[in-house]
Order: sequence, then structure tokens, then C-alpha cells
Amino acid sequence: MEEASPQLLTGVYSGTAMLNRLVSRKGRKVGLIVNKGMEDFHRMGRAVQSYLGYSYSDRLHLNTHKYDPPLVPREWTRGVTERIDMFGNVVIPLYEHEVEPAVRELVEEGVEAIVISLLHSYKNPVHERRVRDIARETIRKMGKDIPVFASVDYYPVRKESHRTNTTIVEAYAADPSRHTLEKVNQRLREKGTKFDIRVMASHGGTISFRANELARTLVSGPIGGVVGAKYLGEHLGVSNIACSDIGGTSFDVALISQGDFTIKTDPDMARLVLSLPLVSMDSIGAGTGSFVRVDPYTKSIVLGPDSAGYRVGVCNPDGGVDTITVSDCHVVLGLINPDNFLGGQVKLDPKRAYEAVKAQLAEPLGLSVEDAAFGVIQLLESQLRNYLESMITGKGYSPTQFVCFSYGGGGPLHTAGYVKGLGFEDVWVPAWAAGFSAFGCGAADYEYRYDMTLDINVPDGATEGQKAEAAGVLQRAWSELQDKVTEEFVKNGFSYDDIRFRLSHGSSKNLG
Repeated sequence: MEEASPQLLTGVYSGTAMLNRLVSRKGRKVGLIVNKGMEDFHRMGRAVQSYLGYSYSDRLHLNTHKYDPPLVPREWTRGVTERIDMFGNVVIPLYEHEVEPAVRELVEEGVEAIVISLLHSYKNPVHERRVRDIARETIRKMGKDIPVFASVDYYPVRKESHRTNTTIVEAYAADPSRHTLEKVNQRLREKGTKFDIRVMASHGGTISFRANELARTLVSGPIGGVVGAKYLGEHLGVSNIACSDIGGTSFDVALISQGDFTIKTDPDMARLVLSLPLVSMDSIGAGTGSFVRVDPYTKSIVLGPDSAGYRVGVCNPDGGVDTITVSDCHVVLGLINPDNFLGGQVKLDPKRAYEAVKAQLAEPLGLSVEDAAFGVIQLLESQLRNYLESMITGKGYSPTQFVCFSYGGGGPLHTAGYVKGLGFEDVWVPAWAAGFSAFGCGAADYEYRYDMTLDINVPDGATEGQKAEAAGVLQRAWSELQDKVTEEFVKNGFSYDDIRFRLSHGSSKNLG
């Protein structure tokens, strides 16, 4: 590392520390200020959150629906009186005298950050920014150093649940993760690197770890594979690519059409609806680490959706796994070299795998161990093939229009099986399939993406003045977003001339 570090040109970090902090609910103690009367809306959440992440069968049963604990419990939520309507008009002025007591109570409760999210603040931010300023002044007078996050400063978009959740994630998980990234960057500097690390962002670019909106890096690993496929496609002259990534836990599919991928503006992560631009990917819980069981009633093989993940399976004596996995079937069939797994760092035990497959699968089904293991592989590849085909045809395309890129740790093992009969134009498996997502992170541009919701009234028969006013709204919004991007790049040593701007509209709705 000491020899290589001074020669490196750049470095990109991609990991799950922030997402793990969110999923395990081990983030900051955050206080929340909302409209009076709306104190329960974050705790209640959107109805869809009650079954996000469930299998289809579980979604059919109401008794399986549950709400996860809110990131901010009710006792750390305060309301202040104000109301701005959907058009941005002030209906009820802000009762400023209610803000300071609310902030003091939260600080005395021991919160480590305060989030402010008021209704329709994306249309008119005046009240939310005033609450922010009062909160900061109150905290200063109390002699505390607590960050304040106003949703309009981070995610000024429609849908209050999405906007509030995302701003809370910024305070709860993203900002604390910044300290981890600072330590990583410092260690690399000590090793001789001459750059600051970038972080893979969910929209397909990389951003600085000092970026204002760090929650945009919540999901980064799988995104790298799609970016890498796009990069290779550009250099190999392929514009339509079906990306398929099979790892130990999941099978991820994304489409690149006409040389670009689709962005979701309202994704869900960790059973929360969010306002984060995310490369559109579809996933199922099927991978090489998926558990294999026999249904006691139908005597059929059931795969997953739970997985052994990095523990591999029963074949790994140090994994602590008792239920057989797809990888155990690989070992039984000789598809995995037990002495060279992870370059020999993890030694697998074929005998353990054989005995476990025999007891848990072959004997209950009345099959030989080899036939039972082969049946698991066939079933997995059939599920992957059906899912891949449905993801392509469901979007109005045909597999014959695409080249399939297959990567991930399980890509080389299963590609031939799950693409069989689909009629792809071609199928490519990179030689470094297991590390392809890391390659994609390195190929990603240094890129910031900011969003804003606008409502523009252009009536039928609009006058030139009304049209000019509508154009002015667009121009002011563009200038504001451009200033935010410029600020981020300048903060990291770039000049205005180094920046290339690209305007796009993620979604639009017309009324009339």
C-alpha cells in the first residue's frame, strides 16, 4: 500500500456503513420540528411502508404488515403553528414565539441534531428558513453545538413524507458517516495519496465525502455495476445493455437503453420512501447464498428469500450456517474449487456440504445427492431467467434488442443457465466479474445532481408577459441549482470553467 498509494490518481469509496446504520436503527438521536397538528405523520408514515421489502405472499396477509420503529420517535417531535398552502401562499403566519421553546425542549431531551420539515416549504421556504435561523440562534444561546437540517436546504421537492424521511436520513445516518469517511481519507493521505476520496452516489456519479447532501451515497455498491456496464458499452459500441448482477444475496437487474440508464426519483430503501435520485434497478432475493429448504407439505424445493450472505453456506466451517445454500450445491457438484475460494483465504469443506445436502434435501425428496443439488441449480436459474425476461418485456422491450452483461460473484457460474432461450443479441461476462461493480465505481464521473419541484402556471391563451414570467421561474430555479453545484465543485478545488452543466427534467405533469 505504501508503494502504490503515491502513484494513485484518484480513489472512490463504496460501502454499506451508512445503509447498515439506517437499517439497524443505530443512528443519531434526532429531533423533528413540523407543523402543529402534524406531529404524528412521520411516525405513521405512508401506508406502502408497512409492506415494503415483503415477499408477494406476505403482502397478501394483513397480519404480516408491520411498521418499523420511526427514525424519530413521537417524544422527540415538536409542532409549531404556521401554514403555507400548496400554491406557496402564507395562510397562517409563523408563530415565532413557539419555535424557541420547541428547540429548547428537544435540546434538553438530548437530541444530537434537529430536522425541520414544514408543509409546502418547497413552494415557499420563508417559514422553514426562519425556523432554522431561530433554532440555530437558540442552540447558540444554550451553549450547544447541534446541527440543524432544514428540508428546503437539502431536498426542496414535493411529497412531505419523502422529503422529511430523506432529510432525517441526512441527519440520522449520513452526517455521522461523514466522520468515518474523513478517517478513511486521512489514513489514505498518511499512506501517501495526493487526493481526497470520492463516494459513489445513488444517481450514478461520484461526489466528495464533504458534499452537503451525503445521503445521496446511501446505496452505492450495485450502482457501480450499472455504471461500469455503461462505460464498457460506450467503448465497445453497445447502447442497449441488460445488466444482471448475481451475488450471494440478490439478483439485480437494470437496463441501459440508448446509452443511458433510468433514474428513479422516489425510491424506497430500508423500508422508507425517499426523495433521492437512484439508478433504476430491480432485485429479487435470489443468490448463491440463498437458503435451500424443502416445503414440508408440498415436498417442493424453496429458495430463499433469506440468505447466508458472506457466510457462504454449511460448506464454510467458520460460517456458523446450519441450513444448506445454493453454494453448498455448487460444492457438491464440483462447480466451486473448495481450496481456492476467495483465492484460498476461505477453505470450504466438501464433505460437510455433501452430508448436509443429503440430510436436508436429497433424502426428504428421495433423490441422489447429485440430482438434488442439480435440481436446486436448475430451479435458481429458472427463477433468474423468468425474472430477467419479465423485467425486460415488462418495460416494453425484447431481449433480442439487448446485449446481456452478467457479473457479480455468481455471474460466471449461472450466466449460461439463466440466459438460455432468451435470445439476447450477445452475452458478455467480464473476466473480473466479482469485482465489476468496483470497476464501475472507478469509471464513474465526478458528478453532482440536484433536484427541485416547480409548479408553473401557463394558462390557455397566455400573454407574452405570462410566458416570460413562467420562463423566469425556470431560469431562477436553474440558477439556484447551478449555484449549488458550483459551490460543491469549488469547495473541492475546481474552477467554474472545469464544470459542465446538464439540464434535465426528471418528471413533469400537465394540468388542463
